[in-house]
Amino acid sequence: MQRNRVAQDYEVNEQQVGSADLQALADDFTELIRDSEDPVQWHLLRPRFCKKCAAWKPPRAHHCRMTQRCVLKMDHWCVWVLNCVGLFNYKFFVLFLGYTDVACWISVILLLGPTLRQFRGTAGPLSTLLLAFTAFVFAAAFSLALLAFLIMHLRLIARNQTTIEAFEKAPVKPWPYDQGWRRNFLEVFGRQRQYWLLPLHPAADAEAMRRAYLEWTLPWPIDSGQLDDHAGLEMSQSY
Repeated sequence: MQRNRVAQDYEVNEQQVGSADLQALADDFTELIRDSEDPVQWHLLRPRFCKKCAAWKPPRAHHCRMTQRCVLKMDHWCVWVLNCVGLFNYKFFVLFLGYTDVACWISVILLLGPTLRQFRGTAGPLSTLLLAFTAFVFAAAFSLALLAFLIMHLRLIARNQTTIEAFEKAPVKPWPYDQGWRRNFLEVFGRQRQYWLLPLHPAADAEAMRRAYLEWTLPWPIDSGQLDDHAGLEMSQSY
């Protein structure tokens, strides 16, 4: 099983080659594998070069317009946390959804009693009724919306997909990154259970995530000669 060299994040020596030459290199490599009848192989091997960053993009990485950089395993830009959700903070985002949803449901429970008493006319004026009812409706709406959003992301975790990948126009089938829901879950939350509910990654888990992403291997051998034919550029691995 050979390592997917395209999957590594390469830092190019710009003194020897410009972005136009790199784009030409990507186009040449594309021609080598365009005839492949396997859509999974095409998805994994196709070269991806970011013109804005002037660098190769590892598989599953996308350029974020807000942060102006390519993000590993990018999911989306979140306006609520003012950050791009990707490989190393996806767990934190899911925990944020879960804890926020729990807080909203607690608010719904606490507001249910006062709202019912107001409707029965046993406490307070009309203004208090409107305030309690409005707060109850907003809390319930947010609770349901966050619950649906949380369920969606738990399903994505179970399939090892990002939001971008899930809504692609032509998704790859079968999905090559799916390792089964248990291993997919551990890839996001880590193997140490005591940290599952905490917004942090122990050093060992963070290193394992990095290596699992950058050293991911293809499910079939690659003719390395095809990749090396265009290796006239000096490239150095950058982690």
